[in-house]
Amino acid sequence: MGAFVKAVAFAADKHRNQRRKDADASPYINHPIALANEDGVDDATVLRACPATEDFFRARLDQMIDLRHSLAVLSSRMPWQQIEASVAHLFSRKAHAGVAMPDLDLFGEAPAPLARKSNAGRPRVPLRTMTALLYLKHAFDLSDEAVVQGWSENPYWQHFSGQALL
Repeated sequence: MGAFVKAVAFAADKHRNQRRKDADASPYINHPIALANEDGVDDATVLRACPATEDFFRARLDQMIDLRHSLAVLSSRMPWQQIEASVAHLFSRKAHAGVAMPDLDLFGEAPAPLARKSNAGRPRVPLRTMTALLYLKHAFDLSDEAVVQGWSENPYWQHFSGQALL
């Protein structure tokens, strides 16, 4: 029961400012707590009904899609590590003067801090996602905008690009 209570406490904290659209505008988390509290429902039953995910409130893509779909099969057969290794140098971070930073490890180690820290820019997109989106763009003859739109709507594309959770 302890893990379930911790999960409920965590959910209540994360959703404390969210309200349902009912007449009372009750807290969002009240509904799942009330369901779990009904007669005959215990924590083991509730947890068995929920798919095992790294994030309790998000579904795993591989549990939602047909893994026999052509993109799911292709995704499992692609040599992603080799592809990433062969294109990593194309996406390496450049110093402000345009000089390559060969000591920067794209796959884990933090770069040495520069003399000044820039707040500009966004975190990098994983190489697998970028290469998958390039493949989808060319395979379906789409514009950049159409690929982004399609990716946001299609769980098969998201799975192909390495996303695990919806």
